[in-house]
Amino acid sequence: MKINKLTSLTIETTNVCNLNCRICPTNNEMKRKKGSMSFELFQKTISSGKSLKHLCLHNWGEPTQNKDLFNMIKYAHNKGIRYTVFNTNGTLLDDNTIHRILNSPLSVLRISVDGNPDTYQKIRGIDFQVIENNILNLIRDRNEKNSSLKIGIVMVVEEQTEKDMNSFHDKWKAIADHVRFQPKLIRSQHSQEATTKGATVQSAKKNCAKKTQFYKFALQRTDICPELFGKDYGKVVVLWDGKVVPCCADYEGELQIGDVLNETVDSIWSGLAMRRLRKRHMDKDFPQICKNCNEYESQKVAKRFVI
Repeated sequence: MKINKLTSLTIETTNVCNLNCRICPTNNEMKRKKGSMSFELFQKTISSGKSLKHLCLHNWGEPTQNKDLFNMIKYAHNKGIRYTVFNTNGTLLDDNTIHRILNSPLSVLRISVDGNPDTYQKIRGIDFQVIENNILNLIRDRNEKNSSLKIGIVMVVEEQTEKDMNSFHDKWKAIADHVRFQPKLIRSQHSQEATTKGATVQSAKKNCAKKTQFYKFALQRTDICPELFGKDYGKVVVLWDGKVVPCCADYEGELQIGDVLNETVDSIWSGLAMRRLRKRHMDKDFPQICKNCNEYESQKVAKRFVI
C-alpha cells in the first residue's frame, strides 16, 4: 500500500483533566503517569516534522490546563502550520481564556457536550447551564470580534447519549458552525461491558446511520487501518512525555512506536516499529487495541461525521 507523508500530528498537551466523566478513561482507568508537555518538548516535536500542515492539540486530558497552550498555538503558526484545532470540555472558558483563544491563530475549537441537560449532568457531573453559557459567550465574542475561528460541538455516541441525538443536533446546529458525533471507544473496560450486554454498538450504529450514510461501527475488525498508511495524510499521536503511538485509542500508550526525545516524528513515521505494525495489519494479525477499535473505517466509510 502507498504510504503518504507525515503531515499531521495529534499532540497530547496534557492528560490531566478537571472532570471525571463516566465515559472517559482519563480519571477512571488510565494507569500511565499524568503530566503536561513542556513548551521546549513541543518546539522540538514540531521542528522535527518537515511537512506538517495540521495540528491537533488534544488527546486525553483538558488542553486548557497546559499553561503553555497558547504559546504552542502561536509557535506552530510561526512554523507554517496553518490548521490547528483542539477539543475542550468548555468548563474553563472564562473571559480571559476566551480572549486568549480569539487572539490566537487557532483554526477550530470544538467543545464536548455529551447529550442534553439531564444526560450531560449524569455523565459530566456539572451543571449544563454553566457549559451552555460559556459556549454562548464564546460565540458572542467571536462574532463581535469578527474572528475567523470555527466553533464546533461534539457529542460522544454511547448508550446514555444516543437517545439525545436528534434534539441535540437540532439545538446546536442553530448555534455552532458544525455538530460532530463520534463513537465511544469499545476499548475502555466499561464500554466492553456495555457492548457485551449488547447495549452500545448496534443501537448506536442504527441511530447514527439515520444521520449519514458515511458512518459505520464495526464489532470485529476485518480491514486494515488506513490511518497507519496515511489515508488522507500521515498522522501519529505524541503523548505529553514524548512517547509516540499510532492512534488516540491507545490511551495507555501500549503500542509505542517511538519517542520524540530521541527521534524525529518523520523518522518515527517511517521507522521499524511503524513498519512492523503496518505489516501486522496487512497480515490481519491485529493487536488487541486494534481489534477492539470501533472507530476504524474501511476504504468506503468515514469513522466520524460532521453535520
